[in-house]
Amino acid sequence: MPWCAARTTELLDQAATLAADRSPAQAFFAFWTLAVEQAHRSAALCDAFTPGTAQQLRMPETLRARFERTLADMLKAAQAAGAVRADLNANDVMALLSASVLADQRRGPGGQPGRLAGIVADALRPSTQPSTASEATT
Repeated sequence: MPWCAARTTELLDQAATLAADRSPAQAFFAFWTLAVEQAHRSAALCDAFTPGTAQQLRMPETLRARFERTLADMLKAAQAAGAVRADLNANDVMALLSASVLADQRRGPGGQPGRLAGIVADALRPSTQPSTASEATT
């Protein structure tokens, strides 16, 4: 899947530009949006970052590792700036990215692409109210 690798490389090149030209918060959320847009254009791109699937799609491991490192670095910078919840790690964000793209796709025709991914992105931001997630499990 050379086209998948090419699109991923393009996305990562854009991430480097974002990180250099914008604040950490702006860069992180712009990268999120670009990744969602790319994944909507190609389900294989989204699948390529799911453990195990990358090997099936012949996504080079070095490219997958570069994506993970880029995402982790942008996440840490955005967290240090106070723009992203501190309790998230890169694996959480990868899973949420993939899940939100899948949720958008499952909405069916007529749904606004990226809408649910945008809602998830908003949930990545720190809240001024305490989380009720732990209360729901007790």
